[in-house]
Amino acid sequence: MEAALSHGTQGFPVRIVLLLMLWLIALPPLITAGNACLLEERNYLLDFKEAVVDKYKSLDSWQGLNCCMWNGVGCDFHTGHVTRLELQAYDLGGKIHSSLFQLAYLEFLDLSSNDFSDIPIPSDLGKLKRLTFLDMYGSGFSGPIPKSLINLTSLLHLDLSYNFLSAKIPVWFENLTSHLNSLYLSASDLYDSVPPNLLRTAERLQEIDIFGNSDLVGDISFIGEQRSSSLTSINLSGNKFTGAIPPSVGNHSALVYLVLHGNQLNGTIPPTISKLVNLKQLMLSSNSLSGVFPLSLLNNLTRLEALYLSDNHLTVRIDSTWIPQFDNLGYLALGSCNLAEFPPFLVNQYSLVTLDLSANSIAGGLPDSLCGTRMAVLDLSKNMLNNTIPTNFTRDCSVLEVFSLAGNHLEGDLPKEWGSLFKLRSLNLSDNHLGGAIPSSIAECQSLQVFDLGKNNFEGIIPEWIGNLSQLQILMLKSNKFQGEIPTQIIGLPNLQILDLSLNMLSGSIPSKLTKMLAMVNASQTSPELVGQEYTVKLAGYDILSNIGFRNQITASMKGQNLVYEIIKTNFKWIDLSNNNLSGGIPEEMGSLQGVIAVNLSRNNLSGWIPKTLGGMEQLESLDLSVNKLSGKIPLELQSLNYLEFLNLSFNMLEGKVPLGGQFLTFGESSYLSNSNISGIPFTNTTTTCKSFPCDGEGDDRENSDEEDDSDGEYEWWVVGAGLSYGLGFSIVIGVLTLSYKLRNIAFSLYDGLILNIFGRG
Repeated sequence: MEAALSHGTQGFPVRIVLLLMLWLIALPPLITAGNACLLEERNYLLDFKEAVVDKYKSLDSWQGLNCCMWNGVGCDFHTGHVTRLELQAYDLGGKIHSSLFQLAYLEFLDLSSNDFSDIPIPSDLGKLKRLTFLDMYGSGFSGPIPKSLINLTSLLHLDLSYNFLSAKIPVWFENLTSHLNSLYLSASDLYDSVPPNLLRTAERLQEIDIFGNSDLVGDISFIGEQRSSSLTSINLSGNKFTGAIPPSVGNHSALVYLVLHGNQLNGTIPPTISKLVNLKQLMLSSNSLSGVFPLSLLNNLTRLEALYLSDNHLTVRIDSTWIPQFDNLGYLALGSCNLAEFPPFLVNQYSLVTLDLSANSIAGGLPDSLCGTRMAVLDLSKNMLNNTIPTNFTRDCSVLEVFSLAGNHLEGDLPKEWGSLFKLRSLNLSDNHLGGAIPSSIAECQSLQVFDLGKNNFEGIIPEWIGNLSQLQILMLKSNKFQGEIPTQIIGLPNLQILDLSLNMLSGSIPSKLTKMLAMVNASQTSPELVGQEYTVKLAGYDILSNIGFRNQITASMKGQNLVYEIIKTNFKWIDLSNNNLSGGIPEEMGSLQGVIAVNLSRNNLSGWIPKTLGGMEQLESLDLSVNKLSGKIPLELQSLNYLEFLNLSFNMLEGKVPLGGQFLTFGESSYLSNSNISGIPFTNTTTTCKSFPCDGEGDDRENSDEEDDSDGEYEWWVVGAGLSYGLGFSIVIGVLTLSYKLRNIAFSLYDGLILNIFGRG
C-alpha cells in the first residue's frame, strides 16, 4: 500500500501530500489570527455594549475573544484595529459609553436609526481623528451640535438628520464643510440663520441636504458662493429661506438635484437655470417667486425628470409649437401658474407619473384622457372645466391612484365605468355641478381611501356598497340631495376616521353600532398611511417623489365655523351629520368613539337625553347638538372632557343648571340659548327664553337625580361663597393697609378657613 501511495497520482511522494493536507487544515486559524482584534479595543466595545439598552438583543454576537467577527464590527486585516462600526437600525438606546471614543483607529461610524432619546450628541466624538464617515440619522439625539466635531479633519460624510437638536448651525461649521463631500442636517429642529459663509470654502462638497427645519432662516444667496464644481445635489426645502435664487447657481453645471420648494423665496427664476444641463429635478414650488417664466428656457435640460413650479406667483409661458427635448419627464407640477389651456406638449410626454395643473384658469371640456400608461396622480382641481366628464375618460387610467377634479364647473352624471381604476386611492370630485346616482362601478375600487363627492347635486339613497370599501378612511358626501337612512354598512367601516354626510335630506335614526368604526374608537394615532407621509394625510394627493401635497381642500364644520384643511393629521377624526332630518335619540355607543375630536349633529330632529357616555370621548374638542329637540339635564359626565373648546347646546329643550366643572367655566350664554329652563353660570338671570321650539317647562326625571341635586346644592354654595369671598376679601384689603402685622395674619387665617369650609378641603 505504501508503494501505491508513494507512486500515487502525478507521482507525488506521500510526505508531500501529507504536508499539503496539514497546511490546508492550519490555514483558517492563521487567517483568523491575522484579523484578530486587540484585547483593549475588545474591552472598549464591551463597555459600549454594557451601557446601551439592547432590547432586541442585536449585540448578542458580541462574545468571544475575536471582536472582528462580531456583527457590525470591522477591523483592519493587518493590524487588527477596529476601523468600522455599522450599527444602523439596531434599535439601541440608553447611553453611549465614553470607551467607544477610545477606538482611535475608527474610520466609519454608523449609529443611524436607533433610539438614543434625550441624550446629546457626545462631545467625545471629536477624539475620533481618523473618522471619515459619521451617520447619526434618526437616532433621537438632542441638544446642540458639539464644537468638538471641528476636530474631525478627515471627515467626508456627516449626517445628523432627523434628530431633535433644537440648535443653531454654528458659525464654525464652515470649517467642517471645507473638507466634506456630503452634509445632511435635515428635519432636526434647527433654527435661526444659516452662517453666511457656510459654503464659501466648501470646495469638495457634492451633496447638501438641510430640508425640513421650519424655523431655519437666511438668505438663499449662500448657495451661489459654493466653489465646488462637483456639487450634484442641493436640497433646502421646507425651511424659511428668503431672497432671490442667485444667478450664480447656473455655474454648478454638475447639479442633478435642485430642491428649494416650501420656502419664502422671491424674485424671478434666473435664466441661468438653462445651464444646468445635468439637472434631473428642479423643484421650486410653494414659494413667492414671480414674473414670467418661459418653459423653453429648459430646452437644454434633456435629462429632466421632475419639474415643480406650483404655488408661486409665476406666469408660465408655453409656446404652442414648443417641443421639449426631455422625454423622461415623470413629475410635472404647474399648479397656480396662470395657465389658460392644457399645455400642448403633454401629448408627447409618455412617462408622466404625476401631473398637477390645479388652480389655473383652464377652461372648456375635459379631454377624453390625459392619463398615460404610468400616471398615478392627476390633479385638475380649481380650474374652469365645464361640460360633462367624457364617458371614456378613465379608459387609459388603469394605474391612477389619486384623481381630483374638485372645484370646477363640471355637470351631468358620472361615467358608469370606474372599475378599471382598481388602484384608485383618492377620488375627489367635490364642488362641481355633478348629479344623478353614484355609479355602482366605483365599488370595484377596493383600494379607495378618500372618497369626496361633497358640494354637488347627487341624489337618491347613499348606496350600501360603500360599506364594502374596507380601506375607506375619509367619506365626504356633504351638500348633496341624498335621501333615506344612513346605511348601517357605512358605520361598519373599520378604517373610517372622517364621516361627513351633512346638508342632505337624510332621515331615520343614527345607526347604533358605532363601535365597529375602530379607527374612531381608538384614541391614539392610527397611522393609516393615507396617500402620503407617515404622519400626515394629504387629502388631494401625494407625490411619490417628494411628498409634496396638492391644494385640494376639505372643509370641516366644527368649533362654530367652517375650517378649511389641506393637510390633516392622522389623529384628526370627526363626524358631521348636521343639517338633515335625522330623528330618534343620540346612540349611547357614540361615547365609545374615544378618538373623535369633533361631533356635529346640529339642525336635525333628534330627541331624548344627551347620553352620559359622551363623557368618555376623551379627545373631543368640539360638540354641536344645537337646533334639535333634546330634553333633560346636561350630564355631569361632560365635565371630564378636558379638551372641549366649543360647545353648542342651544335651541333644544334642556333644563337644570349648567355644570360647574371642567371646561364649562369657559363657555358663555351662546352655548345654551333658547332652552326650556337652563340656569346657573354664565346666566345673569335664572332662566333662558325659549324662542324656536315649544317649551312646556317640564323635564323627565333622570336616573342620577340625586347626583344632579348635589350639583344644584354645589351651585348654591358657589353663589354664597362668591358673595362672602368678595365682602371678606374687600375687608382684608382694607385691613392690609391699616392694621398691624398680627391683625393682618388673623384676617387672612379667617379668610382661608371660610374658603375651605365652602369649597371643601380635598
